[in-house]
Amino acid sequence: MLEGCRRRLTLMAHANEVQILLGSGTLANDAIAQQLRLAGTPGVVFSNGEFGERLIDHARRAGLAFAIHRAKWGKSFNFDAVGTRIRRNARPGWLWMAHCETSTGVLNDLCAFKRVASELGAEAVLDCVSSIGNVDVDLNGVEYASGVSSKGLAALPGLAFVFHGADSLRSGPLVPRYLDLTLYAANASIPFTQSSNLLAALTAALERFDPRSFGRRVATSAMVRAAIRDLGFRVVDDGTAAAPFVVTIALPSDIGTAEVGEAMLARGYIIAFESHYLRARNWIQVAWMGNIDRGDALSAVAALGSIVYAGKQDLRVA
Repeated sequence: MLEGCRRRLTLMAHANEVQILLGSGTLANDAIAQQLRLAGTPGVVFSNGEFGERLIDHARRAGLAFAIHRAKWGKSFNFDAVGTRIRRNARPGWLWMAHCETSTGVLNDLCAFKRVASELGAEAVLDCVSSIGNVDVDLNGVEYASGVSSKGLAALPGLAFVFHGADSLRSGPLVPRYLDLTLYAANASIPFTQSSNLLAALTAALERFDPRSFGRRVATSAMVRAAIRDLGFRVVDDGTAAAPFVVTIALPSDIGTAEVGEAMLARGYIIAFESHYLRARNWIQVAWMGNIDRGDALSAVAALGSIVYAGKQDLRVA
């Protein structure tokens, strides 16, 4: 099962190799951070949202030397300007970015990112936790990338992926055993306990995966975002690089995130509203990752509109 999953994952992501770890996407990014530490070269971490900030935290905890390139939350990167700016300061050994900045619904430009990394002679490193299975991800030319079994693949959570080049893995005596990708590669991704239950679920999800879902998801995105704007809500992303599977909505200042989220739950719709970065900004998120029916996504938006505009006083915040 595990070898079958690895084969399908590499084909799906256009990658050379993948190791499967028992854990979440955070584990995959920690393992990647160890690879960058062993490289011994400074790098650049990109951030335009919560998950870019988490990559910064991964890098700091691993003791990496790095610069930070930030863009405003909801904005995409201008990679031409980024490349020029980086060249003025240093020649980094690696660039690390979240492909989908899920917190704001921005899908960062993968092709432009790879181009800048190539021009700088730097390793391209990605967090693809939300993008794998939701969009067509081409990891050709990417040194390391993280992914997970849930989200776009619609399997159970609990398996983490690290995609990597054919000869890119590094080993060192100070790497924690659970984060040492060379141990995984040397043992066919089973250096420690794996879960046959999680692998069976992932196997089923990959066998049923339909690449035509990428196009359907884009069409759903256009309809959902149009419906949101028709209701008068403000979408957080600037529209130039919208992820076609999640949208972040800024609620009116007199309506609370938690109140709307709970009201949606009462109607049978699970949306994102509990994360601290959403509550702090009075944002909510609607997502149609994996096997979400278009009609259900549109119904969720309609329910959101009726909740916010029904004039229910119990939703008003002081």
